[in-house]
Amino acid sequence: LHFTELSGFDPREVTRTIINSCDVAAAEIDLDIRYLLTFNRGIQTADEMIETYRSLLDVDLTRVVGIDLAGDETNFPPELFSKFFDLIAKEGRFGIDIHAGEVTDSKNMWTAIDQLHAHRIGHGVAAIDDPDIQEVLKKKNIFLAQCITSNYQTAAWTDEATHPMKRLTESGVPVTIASDDPTIQDSLLTDDYEKTVQYFGWSVDDLIDSNIKTIDSCLLSDREKAGLQASYLESVDQFKAKMGL
Repeated sequence: LHFTELSGFDPREVTRTIINSCDVAAAEIDLDIRYLLTFNRGIQTADEMIETYRSLLDVDLTRVVGIDLAGDETNFPPELFSKFFDLIAKEGRFGIDIHAGEVTDSKNMWTAIDQLHAHRIGHGVAAIDDPDIQEVLKKKNIFLAQCITSNYQTAAWTDEATHPMKRLTESGVPVTIASDDPTIQDSLLTDDYEKTVQYFGWSVDDLIDSNIKTIDSCLLSDREKAGLQASYLESVDQFKAKMGL
């Protein structure tokens, strides 16, 4: 949605067009996808986000599962948007994903959880230096979607080999492997998978375990998660049989 604000396009038409076109393309390869609506904290105020959000309610959003807050967390900290996310949480229609603790300390992560009702946090590399927030993430099962390549490129973490994903995962913090934006990072999710093997020594079984946990972080119903996990495990069995594993 931040692209519509920059371009002046109607967010309803853009949202409708993207969902419809992606659904058609996905159906051609038998892929089932869901969507996040991403709001940019550096472009809109909380009140403007509410206005945009309400304008979207006449669009078919049944395949949208979450509302995401992205952008400059240093100059636009999460507390500025609590009014918007109070509304989203009260309605209970969508999951909440907040980018926090990427290039700041863990304070923004605490705010994302306590004031913005985060179900999932984008990046959250700052958690490695805050044992207390690690315990909260574990207790509430709030996943960190971490991106090794992106974090290196943005200098959020300057050494890919020591990225905190490994240590956080080993300590029981819920972490999922993510790719951020492939068109900006020029990197696919596969590249980050390969880096967990290269830098962390993760095995196929480690990646499978990570993916099973990732399914748990999806902003889907329990029934949908169960179906997704069953489908995934079936594919894993076929892969292992094919590879002789």
